[in-house]
Amino acid sequence: MTGKKMLFSTFGKVLLLAALWPVQALAVPTCESNYSGRTDYIHTSAQILSTGVTISALRDLPIGSVLFRQYIQPVNMSSGVRNCTLSSPDLETEKIYYSAYWEPDGALPAVSGQYNGGNVYETGVPGIGMTVGSNKNALLNTLPFRNNFYITVGEGNAMAASTRIIGSDGLEVLLVKTGNIAAGTWNVPINYPPIVYYVKYEANLLNPPTQAPFTDYGYRLTISGSVNVVAGTCQTPDINVPMGTHSINRQTQTTEWVNFNLQLNNCPPMYGRYNRKSPDTYSTAMISWVDNTANSSGEIVKSIGKPDTPNDISFRLNPVSGYQTLAAGGSCAALTSDSDTAKGMCIEIQNNASENILTNSQANILTDANLALQQTTASYAIPLKARYARNTESALTGGKANAAVEFTINYQ
Repeated sequence: MTGKKMLFSTFGKVLLLAALWPVQALAVPTCESNYSGRTDYIHTSAQILSTGVTISALRDLPIGSVLFRQYIQPVNMSSGVRNCTLSSPDLETEKIYYSAYWEPDGALPAVSGQYNGGNVYETGVPGIGMTVGSNKNALLNTLPFRNNFYITVGEGNAMAASTRIIGSDGLEVLLVKTGNIAAGTWNVPINYPPIVYYVKYEANLLNPPTQAPFTDYGYRLTISGSVNVVAGTCQTPDINVPMGTHSINRQTQTTEWVNFNLQLNNCPPMYGRYNRKSPDTYSTAMISWVDNTANSSGEIVKSIGKPDTPNDISFRLNPVSGYQTLAAGGSCAALTSDSDTAKGMCIEIQNNASENILTNSQANILTDANLALQQTTASYAIPLKARYARNTESALTGGKANAAVEFTINYQ
């Protein structure tokens, strides 16, 4: 019998399938023109409304804080595309994409900081920067900014249904703290380049534009003016508080209060500042310039309100020899250590509201000075009181009972 081999092998088959469909013409949207018919920008201007306005930017205000804020609504220049239609044998629809742009038209100053993720630019005054943003939403989109849109057009769409109009949004001008500001009164110029607003036809999703991209021109806005900013701190002399001599025994818990003041001399004027806090919108701006010359009122409406955020002075106490715990609870200042220092006692410090200042300070909490701040150069006193009080030590012995406490003033 003749032997035979059976070979087992695997062969892959490639199955090619194709589906053939009738070629169908893609929908081609076209637009007749831009909406306004303009071929260039309308030149306009707005002023920084700073007459009678001065703000105070104090030392400890955090970097990135807003110092000044003005809302500007340029003349309403509706823009967009006109009479967009779709030529197609079928009842298809197609999207037409276009964008609104807000851009500086010229060289920007050097970047000196950030606000809301956007650049802040130098003003010429160290520590104070400026930025301009589109007031499209509460976040404030710093320039340059682009907002994208689309419209859907289809065969048989009515003219009104296939026309999109965009009204220009307002702008905000901000001064922002970017670093340390030297003491003095500074006239801060708004030297931002002119701002252009326009709408540009981009393309549709599937096809290239059937016509050259066109632009609908809005405004070219020039902003001019300056803002006065005061910076500085107070003079804070050292203080000696005579605590007196006291007899103590096992029943002694505290001594009588001794009143004293933290003195703040020759402080700068405290005008406050203009702030922007999320979710602020244009309606919360205390200063505004609204151009209604294109409307029935035919005028520019100016509004100047007082600063919406007052300055604030607070303070912290730091015992040089450290903190101790009161027998009654709370924090107190340890006595200066020496061979003949008393034991079992410490110094408690409160304000007029009976608030334990050292308890706040040990928890890294600033205590409000509760001062009526003036818009002139002035001096202030922060009233406090001190006494000896039992701490949690078991021993109680007489001796020297001196203590040193450093105070730090926080200016915002």
